[in-house]
Amino acid sequence: MRDEFRTEKNAEIFIIDPYFTSDDFNFLINAFGQYGESYTFHIITKYEFIKGKAKAKLPFMKTKVDKQTVINETLKISKNITRGGIFKEINLYHSTFRMHDRYLFMNKEKNNNKFFVLGASLNQLFENYSYIIRTTDNHFKNIILSYTKKLLENVKKNH
Repeated sequence: MRDEFRTEKNAEIFIIDPYFTSDDFNFLINAFGQYGESYTFHIITKYEFIKGKAKAKLPFMKTKVDKQTVINETLKISKNITRGGIFKEINLYHSTFRMHDRYLFMNKEKNNNKFFVLGASLNQLFENYSYIIRTTDNHFKNIILSYTKKLLENVKKNH
């Protein structure tokens, strides 16, 4: 996937993943960090997490596991990443609209867009059965864009 975005400058990349947390920044850095200093990410999530897995995977969750802790840590790490110059900007959106499927896309004019369907959340990719499929179907892309609009119309303030 890295090669799909490598030549893009000032790319705006959207990620829709209900389970996105601070742990997923490792994936973004590994996939895009080498070329990403001009990238802006728009991450739409519900900050959902599996409590048992979260305690084991996320070091900041020693005893108390709650959604606000996950939100605060994710916001803090995103700010550190942009301050460090790895990515230009990371915008996090806490949507209250129903969400299940996961997508990663860059929508640009003149058909220079890239849409991927993710078979698992970023933090679960390749741990079990998962896939990343690029879609070129314009009808499906328009459905994803309409869905994205609904998610963004139902954003909760993070702090």
